[in-house]
Amino acid sequence: MEDKCKTGRVTIPTDLDVVPETIELTKEAIAICVQNNVNVTILTKRTDFFNSIFGNVTYGPICNATFDNIRFVAYKESIAFGFTLTGSDDLEPGAASNMERIQMMKDLHDLGFKTWASIEPVIDIPQSLAMMNLTNGICDLYKVGLLSGKRYPKQDLECFVEMTTLMFPFSRFYFKDTLLKQTGINREDLPGNCVSSNYNLFKI
Repeated sequence: MEDKCKTGRVTIPTDLDVVPETIELTKEAIAICVQNNVNVTILTKRTDFFNSIFGNVTYGPICNATFDNIRFVAYKESIAFGFTLTGSDDLEPGAASNMERIQMMKDLHDLGFKTWASIEPVIDIPQSLAMMNLTNGICDLYKVGLLSGKRYPKQDLECFVEMTTLMFPFSRFYFKDTLLKQTGINREDLPGNCVSSNYNLFKI
């Protein structure tokens, strides 16, 4: 696998979760990617993974960020941490609360990591807007999608798209095709802070 990474011909999963049952495998995959200049995006609902991946590195608001850990410095340039944010803790048993995820996002962003949010599914539009408001300034990209199979009022979705792009003009948004299809909005007609599916978070 390492030889293939070096030639750039390997396809590996770069959207990883960090559940305890597979944390060692996840750590190994991340290490191979970073060593071979392959960027990694992680999407999770958990917040208990930090020391498992990085070792005993202090993080949080009081961190002085000396970054003596060489691995930590390398990882900071190569990993983007994403958190699913629905605003509906009651529908996500066993997961960290949305507020805990937001706090972890802030800590990671303050440490210099790229961060992003999966606002999917949009269960309740006001709740989704609240999640964006709480992460404004600490989230580099929002990926927004609907609940599979659900039909939303077209006017509500149109207002939602307009409000997000106007309320957060310095944020980046990727609206999934299913959402745009329900609104009837063409992707090329979206504002300038909206991006396509191939947007490279690591080139910000």
